[in-house]
Parts: sequence; structure tokens; C-alpha cells
Amino acid sequence: MLLDTLRVPKNERLQFLVNELSKIEDKTYIKDHLFDGLGIYADINPKSVKFSRTYNTIPVGEYFFHQLILKKFDYNALLATPVKSVVKLSDESKAQLITTIKNTMALTDRETDPITYMDTNQVWLYEMNRGISIAIYGMYPDRQLPLQSYIGYTLFKNGIPAAY
Repeated sequence: MLLDTLRVPKNERLQFLVNELSKIEDKTYIKDHLFDGLGIYADINPKSVKFSRTYNTIPVGEYFFHQLILKKFDYNALLATPVKSVVKLSDESKAQLITTIKNTMALTDRETDPITYMDTNQVWLYEMNRGISIAIYGMYPDRQLPLQSYIGYTLFKNGIPAAY
């Protein structure tokens, strides 16, 4: 085997392969294919309580409590309502938002390209009505296919991730 010929110790082979594959920078799809071929499975051992469905939240200024179930509403008026301006996020708040979004995918055993390849310079948060916030984010251009729209979103209800 090649790794035997290269004299890579058995307990260092995974790290060696990951390091070597990380050097392939201009051929991202080839690198993805090679990584997939390794069949790597990982166990996740959380080091923070935030890595849980209960505590994986973003801070909210005020919680919204429903008084009644809203079954009928004027959806035309809702669609005509202007969206509030983007929330100005500090670096710390933005980092927390991104971590919460990425944790959501890991905790639900899901993956979407806009989250995996998120361009952290293209992240915006909008606070809507009734306790709803929506994060919109783009992804790195070199990870996009020409005929695809790569905009991701995560909807939060009272700071809890509710949809993506």
C-alpha cells in the first residue's frame, strides 16, 4: 500500500491524508470526491452546552407570545409590508449567529451547500414580526454551479432555529 511505502505510521494516516488533500486548492470537486472516497465517519463530543438543540439559539431582545392562533390574515397586506432594515451585528454577534446556523445542521444531521461553504462576509439578519428573525447568507463563488442559486436562509422563532 502507498502509505506503507511512504512509511506513514498507522495512527497518523488519517491526519496525513487530510493534510495532503487540503493542499489541493484549485480543484475543489476533485478534492470533494477524494474526501468522500475515504469514507470518514466522525463522532462528535460537544465541549459546550450551546451544541444542543435546547441551547443552540441566538439572543433576542423580546420574546413574542401568541395570544391566539392566527388562522386568517391578509397575506396581500403582509407581502406589501416593507422589510425592516438589516440588523447591525457586532463581530461577536455575527460569529454566534454563524455558529448557531452551523450547529443546527450538525444537530439535525443535515447539510446544505450554502451552510457548508458559507461566505461569512455575506451574512445578514432581519428581524420580522411576531418573534421571527431570518438570516440570509451566500456562499463562496468557487463552490457555486453556474445555473444554481446559492442563497441560504435560516428562520428563527424567538431565537430558536425553526427552518432552513
